[in-house]
Amino acid sequence: MVWSLAQTGGRGRRGRVWESAPGNLYCSVLLRPEMPLGRMALCSFLAAVALVDAVRGMGPALDVRCKWPNDVLCGGRKIAGILLEAGEGAGEGGGTRAPWLVLGMGVNIAHAPEIPGLLYPAGCLREMGCDVPAGELLAALCARLDDWIGRWRNEGFAPVREAWLERAAGVGAEIRVRLERETVTGVFSGLDEDGALLLRLADGERKRVLAGDVFFAASLTSGAAPERRG
Repeated sequence: MVWSLAQTGGRGRRGRVWESAPGNLYCSVLLRPEMPLGRMALCSFLAAVALVDAVRGMGPALDVRCKWPNDVLCGGRKIAGILLEAGEGAGEGGGTRAPWLVLGMGVNIAHAPEIPGLLYPAGCLREMGCDVPAGELLAALCARLDDWIGRWRNEGFAPVREAWLERAAGVGAEIRVRLERETVTGVFSGLDEDGALLLRLADGERKRVLAGDVFFAASLTSGAAPERRG
């Protein structure tokens, strides 16, 4: 585990800028699970569940939720992001395996970034009434991570997937997903066994999304919880 009080070169998914002012939590966890690279990607979901649980423990009244694929929202605003970086090596039988994984997490505790062109509105825990010291949140996060990593190794992705969906924002609601070459709209109907977002289109077709940016309706970004539908 590496914990930083501030960062000079923080970055988010796809190389995006990550503002790293003092007072927030910035940490990286090194894991050595020795498993296929595809399975390693699922670690972002268990990290999101662990982080949601840790923040809820610090502020039980907060509306904290997972946002696909690797963010955490509070009151409809982004307070945390998760970034995975894995090593690549040859496993038994010639398959590609990850000998190590760095699980990086940034949580806005005292400050929210003010960067032009942010894809999603940002917030911080302090402005939502939860001024927790970074060290306390880190300790709670490590405890929850340890629990969920153990379940993932012993029981597979199924319990992680169920827990993530229970804590997720937007399930059962209409969302927009910006893909590399198009933007599609549909109902966020679930999470597949490999972590893909399941989108039900207007014509009834089910679309699997493995990479993209999700945008919610105004009612969800203001913190309102959607009705859960199939």
